[in-house]
Amino acid sequence: MCSYWDCLFFQHSLSPKTSEAYNEQATFFSMHDLVHDLAISLLGNQILDQSRQGNTRGSICQYALLRDCSRPLEKCLTSPARLIALHFVDSWGRLSGAAFAPSRSLRALDLRECSIRKLPDAIGQMKQLRYLNAPEIQNKMVPECITNLPNLIYLNLHGSNFSALPKSIGKLKNLMHLDLSNCSGIYELPDSFRNLENLAHLDLSHCTGIPGVSESLQSLRRLKHLNLSSCRMIGDVGELRGLTELEYMNLSCVCCSGIQQVLVNLTKLKYLNLQDILDNVLLGEAWFDSLLECISSLSNLEYLNLASNDNLCAIPKTIGNLRILNTLDLSFCRNLQRLPASVSAINSLKFLHVSGCSKLDNSTLPQNKNISVLVPHFVGDGESSRNLSELEDKHPTLLEIVSRLENVKSAEGAKRIKLAEKQSIERLKLAWTRDAMRFVDDREILSELVPPDTLEALSLKGYNSICFPSWLMSIATYLPLLKIVLMDDLPTCSVLPPLGQLPYLESLSIGGMNNIKKIDWSFYGGRRAFPQLQHFSLSHMGCLEEWNVAYTSGEDGLNEFAFPKLNTFSLERCPLLRFKAWLPPGWYMYIDNSDQVLLSSWENRGHVSASSTATKLLKVTCCEAPLHQWSLLRHLPCLEHLEISGCSHLTCSSTDLLQGTSSLETLIVEDCKNDVVALPETLKQIKVINCNGIKTLPESIQQLSDVSKFMAVPNMWRCRRG
Repeated sequence: MCSYWDCLFFQHSLSPKTSEAYNEQATFFSMHDLVHDLAISLLGNQILDQSRQGNTRGSICQYALLRDCSRPLEKCLTSPARLIALHFVDSWGRLSGAAFAPSRSLRALDLRECSIRKLPDAIGQMKQLRYLNAPEIQNKMVPECITNLPNLIYLNLHGSNFSALPKSIGKLKNLMHLDLSNCSGIYELPDSFRNLENLAHLDLSHCTGIPGVSESLQSLRRLKHLNLSSCRMIGDVGELRGLTELEYMNLSCVCCSGIQQVLVNLTKLKYLNLQDILDNVLLGEAWFDSLLECISSLSNLEYLNLASNDNLCAIPKTIGNLRILNTLDLSFCRNLQRLPASVSAINSLKFLHVSGCSKLDNSTLPQNKNISVLVPHFVGDGESSRNLSELEDKHPTLLEIVSRLENVKSAEGAKRIKLAEKQSIERLKLAWTRDAMRFVDDREILSELVPPDTLEALSLKGYNSICFPSWLMSIATYLPLLKIVLMDDLPTCSVLPPLGQLPYLESLSIGGMNNIKKIDWSFYGGRRAFPQLQHFSLSHMGCLEEWNVAYTSGEDGLNEFAFPKLNTFSLERCPLLRFKAWLPPGWYMYIDNSDQVLLSSWENRGHVSASSTATKLLKVTCCEAPLHQWSLLRHLPCLEHLEISGCSHLTCSSTDLLQGTSSLETLIVEDCKNDVVALPETLKQIKVINCNGIKTLPESIQQLSDVSKFMAVPNMWRCRRG
């Protein structure tokens, strides 16, 4: 659902009349199930919700949750012109302009759950549109028509693949919220960007290719929220000194050599993140002393993050001037030696993070009982340094690691910490030492360590029981907010939890589960599995033989595909696994020491599955199977980039598989021993790195339009087999 805070931000930007109407749709987009049902009962036919009510034709409504973003809107609604807010939920099909264009009065359009190859030009006709959420656009260009939305206030293009913004983006005079985070392909901001003078919220985090960002922002004097995290070519930070309205500023992983002259003017700043400042070692200890003196004058500061700065050795006593500071993060400042007594005098301070501060004198830690000092590494009973029992009265916020759980002598000891009640925990790691002696069965311990339902990241390592406790087998009910799951080194476990039903899961890594032979419907847990998963890794699954990527579900018996948003798929050391029908639909696929996967083949039966067309980049390392047997390549018709490293027997004839990859443009061969005989006609670039066994290249190389040859380059990827 649309974020409540996004909607609230947008609501306050509207006129009083439209604000009241938007308040209804904001509530509708963000409500929980119970409130959702109540709203439907009160608003009646003003709401159409296909996700619950099915496809109700002929509906007259103002707010709609629809399922099919490729279907014309007229087939769902009798009066599309009345529609105010439209959100596509668990949408199938490719976005079509006909799915929303007839509703010229639309004010809010949420496309976050659609597959957007290109933003339809029909967007430009929505003159009343104020809220547009359209992340992860695959096309290289944003259509110029988006600048024809004079009333647009909120625009989210997070994670899109485009290389440039429209040159006339400055026409969006009313724009207040712009999210371009993770749009790493953008190489410049147009000159008109400086005309967005009403911007209050700007997120350019991880836009790593834009030079001179600071210069483009200096005229945005109304900015309150600015995130430039990992913008490595930000330019002169001093250009930001005119942004005096800033309340939130994130400059983590940014070169901040001129930050002092900026901070002097930011008297309204509440949140400051200077984690892992680039070149912080070169800046020197004296520079950090000067920086901290400037920070100490920010009287409205509530959150300060200085983590991972190795040249931060001491905190000045003037830090006590930050009278309303709530959180101070100094984690992994490895040379930090002591804290001043003035830290204890900050009555508002609730959380102090000092994990990874190996040189810190613990006697200087504040004694104020109201301050939760987070040194987030706890071990099982029997270790004198940090006992599991110490967690009983601790309420950590960002990270809690519990390791060496084999030392816990009773399940009661695990139960006493009441982990489920520690609602502030967001990330949790539970670990046992491999092959260590246990006092209690791992399943008994894990049964008592039920995490809080606020958890966003869970890591489970070294678990040695055959099955999981009930809370893990109903994980979507207990941990509905999980985004990251890592399960590693579980040698005897013979089942997988139904992770597919986690609605927000984005990253999943499973490894070292040698007792798993089959991945099937129980892993998916039901229909529409893994709706948000983007990164999936399987490793060291020595007995895994079968994986049904498409699974049968429902009374109709039809195949249904999981992983609709998968981006990267990694498969390492799964020697027995062979796909029999379909592949996970990742844009990037990595295969290492898994020869049988490359030998996978099946009949297409007249069509090419979406999973096959998704893969554009394939990297194969340490394979012994000859290239002419790699049947998997036949099922990757859209493959553009192929990397082969540490493999043998690359020889194949012109009629074989390499010629069959009709879309292949780039071939990289590294640390290989044999000649490559035939190249695809579509190939534009070939790189040969550290391949002393290759004596000749095929005659067809003369036909390539862009040939780059790197012969006998030192090894950059070490093949590891075993």
